[in-house]
Amino acid sequence: LAFGLHHTAKSDRVRALVYDLGGGTFDVTVLQLKGRRVEVLATAGEARLGGKDWDDELLNYAAEEFLSVHGEDPRDELGSIQDLRNRCEAAKVALSSKARARLFCRAFGKTHKLDLTRDRFEELTRPLLLQTRTYLEQVMAAAKMSWRDIDVILPVGGSSHMPQVRSLLREIGGREPDDLLDPDMA
Repeated sequence: LAFGLHHTAKSDRVRALVYDLGGGTFDVTVLQLKGRRVEVLATAGEARLGGKDWDDELLNYAAEEFLSVHGEDPRDELGSIQDLRNRCEAAKVALSSKARARLFCRAFGKTHKLDLTRDRFEELTRPLLLQTRTYLEQVMAAAKMSWRDIDVILPVGGSSHMPQVRSLLREIGGREPDDLLDPDMA
């Protein structure tokens, strides 16, 4: 609203779907803006689903790879787990703009290097993405709307930068998600 969503209207009414995938939570809301009036038509979400879950999937994948090579689990070394968590988040961010990322896992004085592709990352995290799709379907049903009734699909939250999110919104919504504003700023 603060970024002027109502200015995108082709009429005096805008119906928007806001897909908010932040670091720790996921919310999806259908809004109607008419003049100065804002009405929430439906909302759904999960307080325990967010970008951190994508990081965790990547962390577990890297830890299992390290375990298979070195016979030790880096999740068992407290000093290594936070470093690996930070590296996994950085790899996730890198894969939003690049097709490949390198991920180093260090524990017990050993190192394992993983060359990770975006396709592999998306394969690992597909169940999480499908959870958000379930909420999209729920909120549209609760709003008693079809995707043709939605004027703007607005992704917000840092994790909505991931190409798999944009692809899902394009696929299910039948159009490009709006890039009116930086998802990190909303």
